[in-house]
Amino acid sequence: MSGPVIAQAQELPAPGAPVLRPTQAAWRSIRRHPLALAGVVWLLFLILMAIFYPMVSHYTYYRPTEDYSADSSAQHWLGTDDSGYDTLTRLCVGARISLYVGVGVELIVVFVGGLVGLIAGYYGRWTDTWLMRFTDIMFAFPDILLAMLIMAVSGPSLGNIFLALGVTGWPGLARLVRAQALSLRGREFIEASRAIGLTDRQIILRHILPNLLSAVVVASAIDIAGVIIAESTLSFLGIGVQSPMPSWGSMISGAWSSGYGRSHPALIVYPALCLSLTVLSLNFIGDALRDALDPRSKK
Repeated sequence: MSGPVIAQAQELPAPGAPVLRPTQAAWRSIRRHPLALAGVVWLLFLILMAIFYPMVSHYTYYRPTEDYSADSSAQHWLGTDDSGYDTLTRLCVGARISLYVGVGVELIVVFVGGLVGLIAGYYGRWTDTWLMRFTDIMFAFPDILLAMLIMAVSGPSLGNIFLALGVTGWPGLARLVRAQALSLRGREFIEASRAIGLTDRQIILRHILPNLLSAVVVASAIDIAGVIIAESTLSFLGIGVQSPMPSWGSMISGAWSSGYGRSHPALIVYPALCLSLTVLSLNFIGDALRDALDPRSKK
């Protein structure tokens, strides 16, 4: 038997049952979860607003207007802050920053954590021991405190946010991938692949990685929410995204520290609501993807 045939023999569908691709199964699961479907709608709306906000708003995030009234008007749909910046424009740019940082950092986390976990789980022995001990050392430091330390040393900038959150985010995924790789390397189809002469590289690419994909996708969907929260926290503390570039966290912090948000609470509610809805949407989508892609969750 060839390698691909062995891999397909792991789990056969029930007689007469339709065979769905992973993307089809994921979309079917999302449609069956109203909250996940609402999350997809919200994320699509957020992405469109982040990309096409210049068509909706005629203002820029870095140039204040002459209107310092926080009340909504025909010119400023969500009003302005105490510096005269248009709130809608800054919310859209903040959405762009959050999505950009969330997806970008998660790609770093998947690459580093996936590589470490895959090597440790597949090769085992001293490789596993050393890599996992280093991972345990990373777990000894609280993520947000280590990220704050990195930002304090390297300085607040968007690039350093990627560095700080990427460094602190990979150990969790590394452990997940390692556990999956450990369970897979002793399976019969892996032993059969070795018996027919496949190299380690061929086994990893043809059999290990495809079987890890579903777990990594589910974990990444949920981890992006955590990355967005971490970026907002750093910006709220003043060591993340710097003015005049807006972030949802810095918008909340600016409105609160200036005292303007106490008399105009909408300036705090708007970014906090966007942050909450985005995080909830990603978690709902992650739950739906787990139901679709994780065989252990299927009845």
